[in-house]
Amino acid sequence: MSFFKLLKSYDLDFEGELKQLIESKTINWNNDQICITTIPGKENDYLFGNGSLDLDYDKKYEDENGQVVVPKREVPLKEKDFTVVCNQFKNTFFEKVYNELSSKYVLGRVRLIRIKPKTCFSWHKDYNDRLHIPIITHDGCFMIIEKEIQHLEANNLYFTQTTNYHTAINGSFYPRVHFVACIIEKR
Repeated sequence: MSFFKLLKSYDLDFEGELKQLIESKTINWNNDQICITTIPGKENDYLFGNGSLDLDYDKKYEDENGQVVVPKREVPLKEKDFTVVCNQFKNTFFEKVYNELSSKYVLGRVRLIRIKPKTCFSWHKDYNDRLHIPIITHDGCFMIIEKEIQHLEANNLYFTQTTNYHTAINGSFYPRVHFVACIIEKR
């Protein structure tokens, strides 16, 4: 059984559009995540919803031992609340694909996730499966779910069973960027 399924290929210049958004300063990419979707009332905040839904990284601090402490949010965020496209992504390929996928799935957060060169994510499970479109990828970029390893090709849409243990590895010398959509349920 495969934990990955290729769903379709796109003939869209996602990488070029992302580069244009950065060069025009429409987005400023200082973090490893950019939110394409957000909650109503936060349409201009493309960083809202980055990282954990339960932890509040805006309030992180160092304790007396120098350890970084990230407190829990008073009210945890919910995937189902991320229902609007951020203004910075209106009229882009990213919005077009979001609208297409939304007709087939109830989606939670949709983000651009970057992995720095020569790094990987922790071994973890997500609450929901994900859709991935590699925007920028290289030889040496892999996703592992349980004991299955795959290199996901750019501009292809993949269903990934990330409710199983998984990680992503960037063994290249360049950043890797994926469009990642959380699936709440199929329509």
